[in-house]
Amino acid sequence: MTRENLHGADGSMLGYLVQVERAIFWLCSLPENAVVGIEVEDDISTRLNDGENIKQIYEQAKNTINSNAPYSDKSEDLWKTLAIWVNAVLEHRIDIDNARFSIFSNRPIPTSRLIYKISQASEMYREQLSQCVSRVKEIAGTLRTNLKSYGEAVINCPDDTLQKIISRVEILDANFTHDAANFTAQIKSLLHLSDDLPVNYIIDILFGNVSRQLIECWQNRRECWVAVSDFNREFTEIISVYKKKSFLEKTIDLLPPINSTEIDKNKSKKYVEQLKLIDCDETEILEGIYDYIRATGEKSRFAKDGELSEERFAEFYSDLKNNWAIQSRPRFKFANEENFNKIGYELYYKALEYKGILNRYVPEQHYTYKGAYHHLANELEIGWHPHWETKLKDGDEV
Repeated sequence: MTRENLHGADGSMLGYLVQVERAIFWLCSLPENAVVGIEVEDDISTRLNDGENIKQIYEQAKNTINSNAPYSDKSEDLWKTLAIWVNAVLEHRIDIDNARFSIFSNRPIPTSRLIYKISQASEMYREQLSQCVSRVKEIAGTLRTNLKSYGEAVINCPDDTLQKIISRVEILDANFTHDAANFTAQIKSLLHLSDDLPVNYIIDILFGNVSRQLIECWQNRRECWVAVSDFNREFTEIISVYKKKSFLEKTIDLLPPINSTEIDKNKSKKYVEQLKLIDCDETEILEGIYDYIRATGEKSRFAKDGELSEERFAEFYSDLKNNWAIQSRPRFKFANEENFNKIGYELYYKALEYKGILNRYVPEQHYTYKGAYHHLANELEIGWHPHWETKLKDGDEV
């Protein structure tokens, strides 16, 4: 799952991906001495070590794949969030005088909702704030049985403390951000990226780096805190590597769409026959066609733009062909007629694990190296079936 198809994720995966996006937003927004936590005190938590009026920000992110906005007046997400904050303050895990509480939603929050009214309450208007606290406790007393513990935590909170919490609540909903293009524009602005830099490419790498750090912390049962200083160093390294790189692969969403005519033209090519020889199904063959078309198109662009020469691609193909030889020889030597297709099928997927080296770099887009293998198969320089040369070069029927 990549950042590009974030909005096609199911609810739980969407929640995880959006937390990473929100972490990146704060990492781009905060000063060098700050740290950002993912699923520590809250979904997202930031700490500013010194020199800032607001030293901690606690953000609860709620995301939904349906059209209904979260945080309704008697919903679990609202009352669980309020209870978490109340308990953390009362247990002195949060310094209320140096904190801000954010409600993040990928859907607009209606102005009629209790949480919206909470976000509008301010210490500047004491009477309005007092009325809001009374209304919050009133609704807390009417919650259904499975939410009563959350409601009781809020009811038992002293009014003056609850007023401080409420006065520091803000809403960041779909009106604020989290349209994919809007998020990209925000990060581009925060990082001061010029138009000649590939913003999506850069964000994807940052997204992957933060995700890997989070997963590593989960695996080792450690809290995940990302230092802005470390994030900035990684960002600088990404820019440095890009500046040195002689070519840039486009992500799939930036490539032209592939139409049915192009697909039909490829169905009779040798690389497709090679896939049929090892019993690849229709989905696998279609994936191969897509990779071949994309790789061929990008190779033409590299040549046109002067980014990569034919010589560099020849070296790349030679590298992949060498990998194929290493993988195929021991398999083909001991193959027998009963397992030809199985041997070829396993060889195909084993070979694809190696991406090769193109102009000193490992390709980042899967279509680049997979399409290159299909190019070699189409030119009959490599094959997947143990008897591929006999079957294809002699023109036998597949």
